[in-house]
Amino acid sequence: MFEKLKKMFSGLFSFGWREDTDIATMWQFEIVRNGVTVAKTKPTHNVTTDAGRNAARAILHQASHGSITGFDMLSVGSVDYTPGAGETTLSGEVNDDGLERVAGSYTNDVNTGEWKLENTFTYTGANPVTVYTGALFNASTAGTMLYAAKFSSSAVLANGDQLKVTVSGSIGAA
Repeated sequence: MFEKLKKMFSGLFSFGWREDTDIATMWQFEIVRNGVTVAKTKPTHNVTTDAGRNAARAILHQASHGSITGFDMLSVGSVDYTPGAGETTLSGEVNDDGLERVAGSYTNDVNTGEWKLENTFTYTGANPVTVYTGALFNASTAGTMLYAAKFSSSAVLANGDQLKVTVSGSIGAA
């Protein structure tokens, strides 16, 4: 399956496909206003941080996980930038008004290695906020950032809007 996806997507995206890529995830969001979807982005690829890739490899290749905690904490950021592989924090991470870092709902397919982590945030702030990025951590504060992504477009949220963030991918042990 992984080889088939590499063939399908190689050359289609500007991020470039590396032959040593073992972890692939896609990010997208939906804005729900008064129960109606008003905007939805196409899935966009993210950068896998060096620290996150090393932690994922350790989890994948160890009989026990030792002191490494699972990655299920989703966060969003309000700074317009493209995260890089050497980063350990999400610039402009939002920590209030319903957009705090939170454990997502995890599902996976043991037969294919595909997985999905989702959360629907409800914005409660008085003033609009623009969300540009998302990240996945293994702790509710600090922790290791496994993935970070700039969404394919920004999301401007008003009070009561819902932002459904989905991270999906597959992990294959090399």
